[in-house]
Amino acid sequence: MRFLSKIIFINSAHIRYTEIQLDGNVHFTGTQGVGKSTILRALLFFYNADKLHLGIKVEQDSFDKFYFEYANSFIIYEVRTENGAYTILTARHQGRAVFRFIDAPYQKEWFIDENGRALSDWVKIKQKITSNSSIDVSDRIDSYERYRDIIFGNVRDKAHKYAKYALVESSKYQNIPRSIQNVFLNSKLDAEFVKKTIIESMTDSDNEEAIKLSVYRGLMADFEQEYNDIYIWNKKESNGENIVQRQAEQVISTYREAIAYEYQIRKAIHELNFAVQYAQEQLPIVQDEVNHIEEQMKIENQHKKDIDGERDRELEKLREAIGKQKYLIDQIREKRKRYAEMGIEAMLRLHNSEPQIRNEREKQQGILNTLTKQYADIEDKYNNLIEQLNISLERFKNNQETQLNKLREEIRNQREQHIAENKRQLDEAEKRCDDDCQQIEQKIDALQGDLRKAELKKQELRTWQPYAEEKAALQKDINLLDTDEREAKAIIEAKDNAIKLLRSEANAEVEKANRNYEIEDKQLRTNLQTLQEELENINSLLARYNGSLYEWLANTNLPWEETIGRVIDEERVLYAHGLSPVLSGKDNDSFYGVRLDLSQVEPTHRSPDDYRKRGKELEEQIAGIKKQLDDILLAKDQKIQKINTRLSEKIRPLQQEITNYGVRLDSIPQQRRDKQTAIDSLVRKEQEERNNKVAEQQDVINGIMVNISNTKTERNNRRATFEKEKKQINAVVESKGKELEKKLHEFKAAQEEEKVKEQVKYSQQKHQYEAEREKELKGKGADTEIIQKQKDIIRGLDQQLQTIEYQRQLVYDYIRDKADLFDKEESIKQEKKLLEEKVSSVQSHYEEKTRRITAKLTELSASKEQKNAKIKEWTEGLDQYKLMIDKEHLLSDAYLQDAKAKETTKSCKTIIAELHGAINDKKRKQEELKRNVNNFNNHFKPNNIFKFNTTPVYDEDYIAIALSLQEFIDNNKIEEYRKRTNELYQNILQGVSREVGILMNHQSEIETIIKDINRDFEKKAFAGVIKSIELRSEPSVDTLMRLLQKIQEFSLQNAQNLGSANIFSDNNKEDVNRKAVEYLILFMKQLLKEPNRQLLTLSDTFNLQFRVRENDHSTGWVERINNVGSDGTDILVKAMINIMLINVFKNKAARNKNQKFIIHCMMDEIGKLHPSNVKGILDFANTRNIYLINSSPMSYNPYDYRYTYMLSKDQRSMTQVTRLLKNDLSE
Repeated sequence: MRFLSKIIFINSAHIRYTEIQLDGNVHFTGTQGVGKSTILRALLFFYNADKLHLGIKVEQDSFDKFYFEYANSFIIYEVRTENGAYTILTARHQGRAVFRFIDAPYQKEWFIDENGRALSDWVKIKQKITSNSSIDVSDRIDSYERYRDIIFGNVRDKAHKYAKYALVESSKYQNIPRSIQNVFLNSKLDAEFVKKTIIESMTDSDNEEAIKLSVYRGLMADFEQEYNDIYIWNKKESNGENIVQRQAEQVISTYREAIAYEYQIRKAIHELNFAVQYAQEQLPIVQDEVNHIEEQMKIENQHKKDIDGERDRELEKLREAIGKQKYLIDQIREKRKRYAEMGIEAMLRLHNSEPQIRNEREKQQGILNTLTKQYADIEDKYNNLIEQLNISLERFKNNQETQLNKLREEIRNQREQHIAENKRQLDEAEKRCDDDCQQIEQKIDALQGDLRKAELKKQELRTWQPYAEEKAALQKDINLLDTDEREAKAIIEAKDNAIKLLRSEANAEVEKANRNYEIEDKQLRTNLQTLQEELENINSLLARYNGSLYEWLANTNLPWEETIGRVIDEERVLYAHGLSPVLSGKDNDSFYGVRLDLSQVEPTHRSPDDYRKRGKELEEQIAGIKKQLDDILLAKDQKIQKINTRLSEKIRPLQQEITNYGVRLDSIPQQRRDKQTAIDSLVRKEQEERNNKVAEQQDVINGIMVNISNTKTERNNRRATFEKEKKQINAVVESKGKELEKKLHEFKAAQEEEKVKEQVKYSQQKHQYEAEREKELKGKGADTEIIQKQKDIIRGLDQQLQTIEYQRQLVYDYIRDKADLFDKEESIKQEKKLLEEKVSSVQSHYEEKTRRITAKLTELSASKEQKNAKIKEWTEGLDQYKLMIDKEHLLSDAYLQDAKAKETTKSCKTIIAELHGAINDKKRKQEELKRNVNNFNNHFKPNNIFKFNTTPVYDEDYIAIALSLQEFIDNNKIEEYRKRTNELYQNILQGVSREVGILMNHQSEIETIIKDINRDFEKKAFAGVIKSIELRSEPSVDTLMRLLQKIQEFSLQNAQNLGSANIFSDNNKEDVNRKAVEYLILFMKQLLKEPNRQLLTLSDTFNLQFRVRENDHSTGWVERINNVGSDGTDILVKAMINIMLINVFKNKAARNKNQKFIIHCMMDEIGKLHPSNVKGILDFANTRNIYLINSSPMSYNPYDYRYTYMLSKDQRSMTQVTRLLKNDLSE
């Protein structure tokens, strides 16, 4: 809970030093003048920090002088919070009160030294405060508004250094201090006071929102007359159509269209001049370019033919070399296969072991010789016999071998013939295949070249822009339009600036004329008013002559003029010096017993005749001044008319030029849109054609790819055919080889059979010899078994040597083939690959050359086609131009003599077509203009106020009318009248609606506050005689307020029909506008009825009433709390209502509804309450977190307050504050 807990006075308000506790209800007692109100004002200053609203009277000392008389005068507030307490120091700085916040509870030693004297030096005071470094002292707060923002939590400082000093966080706190001050400053309580309190609580200022009636009096002065003057221009027919304005727009529109066609004709002639000259210049140039292109195409075609020949020759050589390499590769494959089938590897191993076998044979033979050395005669004998057998067998074998070799030679010869034939046939077949495949490959190469060209063309087609030239021409036209637009705008701006300058000069002259007129008019009217007032006074005096003292004196025949007549002027008599007044008793020359020296006083009285004469003089002077007023007004109007006429004459040609260029400018956006639309159309057309071309080219590509695929299939089929043919040829050779092998096999079988027989015979005979030898050897003691084994070994070695000899030629052939073929296989293949790559390189090389030539030929062909199209276009255009000039006579001499040329991209044919259309359109528009002008003129008479020519004769007259009407509308002349009247209408209606709305918008807030006040009493009712207090609002009975509320209601209900607040609108708004005018006239009349009334305030929008029930007595709904009961009861009711007001505003203020804080309410007259109600009103306030601070001459119920203080004066008139009682139970 946060609240102000203590106030300390130091040398302030005649109080030397005192501390007053405020943490509960407080009662100050003391006689009148001892300082009770002084303390209450200081407490109020804590809340409102507003020196003008403390109840200090004008004749009293000012707040600053009274409360801060000395340098060491201080008012100190201590505020208690949930976290402790802080101090607010109030002191004087440069003659006014300022604040400082100290983040610590108050300590007396800060300000009072050890001798009891108050310190005045702020530096020393601050040193004392900050001796404890944890204490924060704020900067000086000079602004009272900032002070209030701090204590009520409306500060948004980034450092948050002031947030801790807030009683409550609120941005709408203003009603709290205002309500507290209202309670303190007002002793009465009636509906007006409560209304004022409620209303002030709703605003941030002391000024109640109000409608200033003086403003509307000025606005209403000339409204009715001006409304009638210009109604006709805005009149609408029953169907809602404004015929006059529509026909005026038609005249201007038709005129502008005719001007536009004239501009188009001139523009077309200028463009045609350029196009003709350009075509004549370009025709021979472009024809030469076409001839040059044809020569270039011939050269490029020959170049392409030469390149194709070079490519074919080079590829032929490469393909022959590739064929040779392929033959060698095939030979390698076939021979390697044949050698593998014959087991060449085993043969090579056996052949390589021949030296070892022969060495082994010699070694084994030596062993055998050693074994048989002692039996040599036997061995020799039988060896000879066996040798004879061997020779016979060998002879048989040799004979067989000779026969076999002969057969083999025959077979070999036949095989070689077969192989040669096979090779010849294979070579022929392969050559045919290679020739066919080469042709197919060339076809594939050609197709792939076509494919690359087709794909390249497809890529080119993706960016192909067949209408690039047309688009560029259109874009150039747009650029030219942009240039025309800038030029036209520049010219219009220059002319417009010239017109503005002329208008400014004319306005300056008009303003000067008006100022001179106003000066003369003001002076004349001042003189007139003076004369009229003097005349009124004279007439008044003359009217009172009969029965007057003057009449009586005139009838006395006494010389009164020299006595009384001299003293009727108080300025020259009563306050004059030198009259030497003396008492003279009843002398004849005395005036009521006083004799005066009147020698120096001139008589001032005038007779009725004098006044009548003076009256006539005044009437003549007044008439003269009125004539002067009329004359200067007429002179001013005539001068302004001359200025306006001269201005019109000067600006008319400028406006004509603006119109002409404006027409051109208006036509440019449409022309630009047309050009852009044409470009967009060409872009779409290009895209469509490009898509079609790309699709067509894709079909071509697909066709080529199909042809390539088919051709590759054809190549593969041809190769397959060759392989099949090759197999067939090889099969024939193989078949013949098999027949030869069969013949050889059969021969060898027959020989083998004979050989077997011979071998058997040989073996039998040999076996017989060996047996005999073995027998003889055994007889001689030899080991025949070992000898035989040794012979078997030698025999096996001999067989291996025979095999080697048999295979020797085949091994030699393999070694030769290996060196010549097998070892060179990779290099042969690499050579073939390099040749094939060279074929691709050559093809690519020539394809690139061919592509460049083809692209160039395509480009030349397209260029030739475009140039021929240009030649045709120019030729036809020049022919049409000649026909138009010589035979059609379409253009007048004025046009033909216009030699100006304007650059354009359009052709002669196009411009001539546009020219025909523009001339025909202009004629049509001229006739339409006449019809529209005549229709428009039917609404006006020859003497119309707008001075429109209603009797045109010549074409120039119609154009002049259109120009005049355009000037009338462009310069918005009707607005010179309508604007002023409409502004009045708008200002009045909108102002009334807005200002009444602003006032009435507070009704809901007012009702809410009233409900909150009523609800507050219901929730926390008073335990005593007052059973209920109610407030209610009633509609206002103020006549003017009710009329303005009707106007506001009407404006809101008809906002749609009122539109832009134009009283001259027609259609279905006419009735609404007429009703609005009626309301405005009523408003004007009501203002006349209340000439002295200046404001309508929020208070005027409603009446506030009270109803109080005391026990069983009810006041009914009343506007003043008066005689509810006793005097004390009235005070009690007033106090309760004030407390409820403060409580409602306090609860509304807190941003955080859970945040609790206590405020103080300072009230006098509490002492008049019945003692039984004091405790009740205190509880009534305390339950709403409000402490009551009351004062009265004496205390009746001291225990009802927590603190009771007695105030008195000492001998030095210093106020003494003594605490009488502290009641801890009062909380």
